[in-house]
Amino acid sequence: MILYKLVARGILGIAMILCHAINSIWILTCYIQALFAYEQACQRLDWLYDRMVLFIYYLEKILLKNRFIVR
Repeated sequence: MILYKLVARGILGIAMILCHAINSIWILTCYIQALFAYEQACQRLDWLYDRMVLFIYYLEKILLKNRFIVR
């Protein structure tokens, strides 16, 4: 009877260790996916910022050409 309890505890311990390892791997993969998503968002924001700067530059050029604003 004691042997069965020890085997059961051993199996339960191994199952808990495996469950913890799988959970840790899952958390790590979620973290890595979040890092990739953050990197992509930063790249998109950089692209958007570049487009905004170009838009403002050309808008200023057009307005200066048509004398709507004076430097």
